[in-house]
Amino acid sequence: MAVALVSALLLVVLLAPVAVSLVASVPGVQNAISRQVTARLSERLGVEVSMERVRLHGVNRVVVNGFRVGDLNADTLLWVRRLEAPVLDWGIGGGTLTFGRVELHGAEMWIRRDASGVVNIREVVKAIRGGRPRNPDPKFRMHIVGIQADSITFGLLRDDRPPRARGVDFGRFVTENTRVVLDDFTIDGSQVRMRIRELAFDEGPLGRGVATGLDMRHLEAEQLLVARGLVALSGVRVRAWGSDVALPHVRLQGARPDWKIFRSLADSVRLDVAVGGGLRSAGGELRRTGGGEASGGNSAQNRLTTDLLGLFVPAV
Repeated sequence: MAVALVSALLLVVLLAPVAVSLVASVPGVQNAISRQVTARLSERLGVEVSMERVRLHGVNRVVVNGFRVGDLNADTLLWVRRLEAPVLDWGIGGGTLTFGRVELHGAEMWIRRDASGVVNIREVVKAIRGGRPRNPDPKFRMHIVGIQADSITFGLLRDDRPPRARGVDFGRFVTENTRVVLDDFTIDGSQVRMRIRELAFDEGPLGRGVATGLDMRHLEAEQLLVARGLVALSGVRVRAWGSDVALPHVRLQGARPDWKIFRSLADSVRLDVAVGGGLRSAGGELRRTGGGEASGGNSAQNRLTTDLLGLFVPAV
């Protein structure tokens, strides 16, 4: 659900400036039109949408500064400091809308669930659909050659449950200094797939006021596939908190083919999980060593510290 909703917002960020830039090439005119476009978007979505500046360089390269989408509580849902997006194919006539390598410098996204259970990003996406029923077999296709993003802050905040005393709290989880490098980001109907070349972040102190200190030094995956009720990764490598784990594949399959089962993923949800090439396949049982590391017989390639494991399983 989260990936699908974020993908929908990504479309707004990319397409709104492109629509403005196509109308006029004079910077002053572009800015005037951008104010009209964002005013109409604000009226349509019922939230504040603003854009400081938009420029069209050449024919198909758009540069956006200060793009912001609020939520129904007048808080910030999405803010982008600077975005550069080359358009390679407009996808007219049923083709694939194609962008080159998109560069994103500085952004914030805050996903909030209030005390009544309303999620801000879900309400905005509903407004984007304009009350139309969800298409069970969407035909939309978009391809981005690559995405490089830095200086990103991402927050998951939930007011409908108390904070957790120990471990990572995904109800008050904030990442800072996030860097993301993706290749072949593709939306094909109801499927989203990409290659994760790099994902790194620090857990920020916001939310509870005190973070656990989770330090994701590096995460990569040859492919990430997200479909209805399915999250599948291949060629995974994770380095964090002294751990270094490589897995040929990780597959999470929901009990039914839809996203509703993931709404309580941080609490409890039935999933069929398959992991290949992990610590157990290295030749022995997972155990705690004197140095605070968990290993499986032959741990030359895989190392899992109990400190990292304890962030997600506090009972450890």
